Amino acid sequence: MPPTVPSSSSSGDAPQRLSRLAKYWRDIASFPRDAGLMRAREGWSGVAKLIVGRTMHRVYYRKEFLFIEQQLADLAPRVPIPADVRVGLLDEHQLEQFQRMLTERQMAIFRRRLATPRRCHVVWVANEPAGYVWASAQIEPLFEGFAIDLPPRSYYGWDLYIAPRWRRRGLASLLTLEAQHRSREKGWVSNFRLIAPENIGSLRTLERTSGGYRIHAVVRRTKMLHRESYSVRPYVPSAEARGTEAVDDVQLSLVPTAAPADAPVVRTDADALVARTPGAREVTA
Repeated sequence: MPPTVPSSSSSGDAPQRLSRLAKYWRDIASFPRDAGLMRAREGWSGVAKLIVGRTMHRVYYRKEFLFIEQQLADLAPRVPIPADVRVGLLDEHQLEQFQRMLTERQMAIFRRRLATPRRCHVVWVANEPAGYVWASAQIEPLFEGFAIDLPPRSYYGWDLYIAPRWRRRGLASLLTLEAQHRSREKGWVSNFRLIAPENIGSLRTLERTSGGYRIHAVVRRTKMLHRESYSVRPYVPSAEARGTEAVDDVQLSLVPTAAPADAPVVRTDADALVARTPGAREVTA
């Protein structure tokens, strides 16, 4: 379950406060370096994004994502990889080459992830990291923020990123597709993702790399001060889209829904996918 903070009367409140203060202090201490990195990486908009993330979003943040399944049997054909481009798995000794791409907090997160079975596919251009995407057979609160039991031989792909200077060159599709083909060769059968409905770039990448996919649910992340929660509800297409399988110019494979019960679970019609998050409700489609 996502972490919760004890009330002020709890004996565990002091360690929690110290932990939060340490986090805020790290944000302040690392800001000059991280702001310079974001300005070089994404311009002043990147600096603004960093400031918002460390101020306003510390107080309140809410965002919704589509929880999407993609069958690896329906992948688009592999894209030819140019001579100066390669795709491979990241290992810890390569992290130093990401100094110009990752903030100090991101570097620490990457090290923690690499200490687990999670894997990071990286696209390199002329021996320079140009982007990455993470993959995991488990979705756990400590690393992904919420808990979902995936079907057998399925994995979660998340945190897709391409550096600004390498965008609009097809690298996101190349990286995603190559990672999926390699996963399929190792016996994986499906890939799940969270994509914000307004993230047109990621939705287009999904279309380019897939012969079909289905939206199972909508996941909402809400953060209020130091409390963070996730809720899951079944995906319901708009009235205009029902029966057409087209929403906002994106082709969708829709999942019918039924009336919710009380348990904090979301299931597919095959009863294979189970989501457990606070505030979620059970739906058997």
